Amino acid sequence: MADHENDAELCSIKNESADHKEVTNVSDSQRDKVEEYKEKPVRKESTTNTVQNEESQNMPNKKIKDHLNYILLGIAIFGLILSIVGLVLPKENVIKFEDYEIVKDYTDCTKHVPGAIEPRANQTKCKDSLNATVKECICSIQLEIKKDMLAPVTAFYELDPYDQIEKNYSQSRDDDQLAGHLSSEPSESCGSYTYACGNETSRRKPIAPCGRLADAMFNDSFSLQRNNVYLTYFRYGLISEDEKKQYQNPEPASNLSLAFRNFSKPMNWRMNVWELDIGNPDNNGFRNEPFIIWMKTDLKRKPAWRVNHTGEYEKGLPASNYSLRVTYAYPTQFGGRRKFILSSPDGNEVVQDYTDCVKYGTEIQCKDYINDSGQDCKCFILIEVKKPLTAPVTAFYELEAYDQISRLYSKSRDDDQLAGHLSLEPSESCGSYTYACENATARRKPIAPCGRLADAMFTDTFKLETNNESLTYIRYGLIAEDDKEHFHNPVTVGNLSNAFINFSKPMSWRKNVWELDIGHPDNNGFRNEQFIIWMKTDLKRKPVWRVNHTGVYEKALPAANYTLKVTYDYPTSRFSGRRKFIMSAKQKNVILAANAGGVTLLVIGLLCFITATCVLLYRCRRHIIRWIHT
Repeated sequence: MADHENDAELCSIKNESADHKEVTNVSDSQRDKVEEYKEKPVRKESTTNTVQNEESQNMPNKKIKDHLNYILLGIAIFGLILSIVGLVLPKENVIKFEDYEIVKDYTDCTKHVPGAIEPRANQTKCKDSLNATVKECICSIQLEIKKDMLAPVTAFYELDPYDQIEKNYSQSRDDDQLAGHLSSEPSESCGSYTYACGNETSRRKPIAPCGRLADAMFNDSFSLQRNNVYLTYFRYGLISEDEKKQYQNPEPASNLSLAFRNFSKPMNWRMNVWELDIGNPDNNGFRNEPFIIWMKTDLKRKPAWRVNHTGEYEKGLPASNYSLRVTYAYPTQFGGRRKFILSSPDGNEVVQDYTDCVKYGTEIQCKDYINDSGQDCKCFILIEVKKPLTAPVTAFYELEAYDQISRLYSKSRDDDQLAGHLSLEPSESCGSYTYACENATARRKPIAPCGRLADAMFTDTFKLETNNESLTYIRYGLIAEDDKEHFHNPVTVGNLSNAFINFSKPMSWRKNVWELDIGHPDNNGFRNEQFIIWMKTDLKRKPVWRVNHTGVYEKALPAANYTLKVTYDYPTSRFSGRRKFIMSAKQKNVILAANAGGVTLLVIGLLCFITATCVLLYRCRRHIIRWIHT
């Protein structure tokens, strides 16, 4: 009540002062209340100052937040720019290879009835026969090849879905055993496929090769027939030596049955591992290629054999009707589809076997001439190019059964020397190809490059002519820089010959390593591409030159008759197998793909843009929500 009375008195005082603009005869208590009332706005002003002081203290934090937002915005813009640059960078030409293929699904093929031309409606399917009798089943399938399949023609098999086998079986193996180190106690990873008894009375033996993957090895087989005559095949040389290096036979390798005498075959196999290819010791045991191909779970499409291109099949398989004979033996526990594939180059290749070519002007085969005389031999071969070969056209040479050379020679080399670090005492791996005397009176010098592999470098050469005009070639740029990274010339002052002054050339070479391409210093010495290509044993088909596409050859090598001039120089004592010359324009589709730098910029740019944008939106979420609602 007292407060209300005071307020009333204040109001009356204010009204009186407003009406009369002068205050007279006011008591002391009333005057004090008026003064108190006048002081109230002052306290209000003091509160305002306090708020302003607090805001001034928060100003640095607000500036920091604003700076962070600007930084995030800058990162987002920078990321967006990087992404755009990555997208617009010049594209690289990526060659997509395509082959001519015939694919046949034989999963439901019917059991072959001798004398029957067409399968009957009520014939038993092989998969049902195999399931009921557990005996292999023969089925015959007609294959129509509508256009010529150029050599080399390779047969493959494919299981779909193969990933079931890979997922369930791939870890059940003993890699130490497969490397040739046999043990009476194989790896535990082989599980229940570690030991077996040959029969009821025999003692338990470890299995070789052990494991579920080896036990499940595919054993359907295929043969091709034309005009009631079976074609012949190669079941080796289907993969490179590098793919086989982890698979070695135990000692004594010369008598594999003795090496495996204390081991049992896998439970589902019908023969021992040392019986896989008795007629070809290099393709037997753990080194058997069909076995290795099965064990390589990264290969979904697995090569079975390659046609032996001799006689009427020298250049390939002619368009005709063929009969595919399948021995259906793989257990039906694999419930997927089974496919047979016949594959050949797409037709943009010309393959010429020149092994038996005849010395020009005589009837003597070059291989006999160089064997008797020790001199090179020149032979001319007519090559018909039936359709234009689109640029770029590359020439290759290929040595049949090259894996024999790579297996015997590949380890005889000095990689430290090839990297440019010359030493007067090369690696012991070079063996008897480490030192040489250039003549009877000269002192012994270390060889560069040393080793049997370098000494055996291929020396046949090729020239191509049409209308008495020789084509021109480029002998470098045939391999990528990554392929050359382990080959470097030694550091020298002046000519490269100065670096090799204390070294001898390989015994079988006719020139020094620094004379391989004097006209092109970047393609000389250990950096010479022909030398590097030979030393890379994983390359079975080796590029020798690329056509210089100028003038009439700018866009393609026209369809015409060409003369191949071969200088037959490589000793038959070193290699007696088949020799092939190949011209290839094997780029069916050239597609544009972003180069590695563009992809990197695009990825980094997108990461910066997305991350910075998300953080910025999160920090400004209140302002965004307020803006949306207004």
